[in-house]
Amino acid sequence: MYKILLSDDEQIVLDSLSFIIQQHYGDECQVTVARTGREAITQAELIHPDLAIMDINMPGINGIDAIKTIRETSPGTQFILLTALDKFDYAKQAVSLGVLEYLMKPFNKKRIVETMDTALALVDARRQKRLSELAMREKLENVRSILETGFFYSVIFADEQEEEIRRYLELLDLPSPNGLFLTLEFGERHPDGLMPNRIGQHMRLNRDFNSLRESIKLAAPCLVGPLLLNRIVVFLPVEADFPGSRDTVEQIFQRVARDSGVDLRMGISSLVESTAQFHDAYRESLLALQQTPTGELRFFPDLLPLLNTGSKGYLDWLETSFLQAIRQGDSELASQYLNQVFTSLETVDPADLPVLRGKALEWLILAARQNDSGKDGPGNPVDLDLVLQAASIQELRQVTQDKIRDLAIQMSGVRGRPVSDIIAAAKKLIDENYAGNVSLESVAESIALSPHYFSRLFSSQVGKTFIDYLTDLRMAKACQLLREGRLSIKEVSSAIGYTDPNYFSRIFKKIIGQTPTEYRV
Repeated sequence: MYKILLSDDEQIVLDSLSFIIQQHYGDECQVTVARTGREAITQAELIHPDLAIMDINMPGINGIDAIKTIRETSPGTQFILLTALDKFDYAKQAVSLGVLEYLMKPFNKKRIVETMDTALALVDARRQKRLSELAMREKLENVRSILETGFFYSVIFADEQEEEIRRYLELLDLPSPNGLFLTLEFGERHPDGLMPNRIGQHMRLNRDFNSLRESIKLAAPCLVGPLLLNRIVVFLPVEADFPGSRDTVEQIFQRVARDSGVDLRMGISSLVESTAQFHDAYRESLLALQQTPTGELRFFPDLLPLLNTGSKGYLDWLETSFLQAIRQGDSELASQYLNQVFTSLETVDPADLPVLRGKALEWLILAARQNDSGKDGPGNPVDLDLVLQAASIQELRQVTQDKIRDLAIQMSGVRGRPVSDIIAAAKKLIDENYAGNVSLESVAESIALSPHYFSRLFSSQVGKTFIDYLTDLRMAKACQLLREGRLSIKEVSSAIGYTDPNYFSRIFKKIIGQTPTEYRV
């Protein structure tokens, strides 16, 4: 079905055109008529015609001005102009407006039909293109949804597959791992803070999941995971500073709460800068969620001072985080976690030295097992005598922390290597490879450190994060290339390691204060 708008101030012309269309196209065309330019504009707003055949010389608003207005609401309409005036200026304006044909009155039936056939063929082509675009968009959205689901499964069920996670980020067009993990839980308010009827909520949310997913993405560009019973996990890329992202998180929370129509709470992780931190960040969002009342959201960094340090959930999280720090060779972080567990157990019963000794032995054995993993033979045995002989809580704490530091250092590969040499080697790698696929993980691997430990060590020694150092280096090189003026913006972007010129331009303006084009002038 084609929607045809006929506009002419002469009734005989309208009748003749209507007859020709009915005779040659029958029910394929739905015809609407207008006697003035204003009426043509009003009718076009209502029906959005596929084709408009219009007289130029009409009372009030002429045909040329009417076309200009109709174009605003119906950009896909094809136009054929009719006139009894042979004026070059009108023809020139008609061409500038994209009018298909300019016909002189009196017209003949054959010419009208030939011109309409051409116009309707263009309408068909536009419709087919639109259908193809929609089909492609649907396919891409389905593929993206599958990729996002795979990404979250890789994060949630972590098995040291960092390369897999990096590949997902690449396929999802996320050049940086910087971001926050958000865990949203839907349910009903309950006095004990829990959300009962999780299965019922899952059934209801499953019906509306697509619209809910779209609602989250409209609030902010992000990755949305699958429905996990009554929970949804979100990864929010963060380019700006962490405090600024809090407003974005609040917007997501408010929009989802409004659109879902059910009670909601949300836990948010610390800011991550490496794929090595993803699984721990997801667990942080869960812990923050568990400590958050219905109807509220909470950031994990804000949670630590408020935790019930004697709770099982807190101790479980400490143990998991401690073992992760050992695996990453981060002696400082491992020692901090160990100190927190001593403090939490002292809070329960300060005089219970046997309980603390048992926990110290347990953690040392677990840490030693991490140190042995991936080796052909046993690692250094844990010296338990000093732990067993400790006569006070303070002595036990010190002995255990010393051994933990030794184990973490063995895992990190730092023993015997000056920190200045390690950082110098890392900066040399970055300086030589900034234009390629350089990442925190690849540099850490090259110097035999865990990504997490390397990230902390680099920041403390250089005074800026790995990403900031790499970005500043790339921007300095970009400024040099732009001043030389030999390369296009796209070529400069590629030369310093950015595959997307638009992303490069945004980062350049954010740091330099001008667009690349403005800078090179």
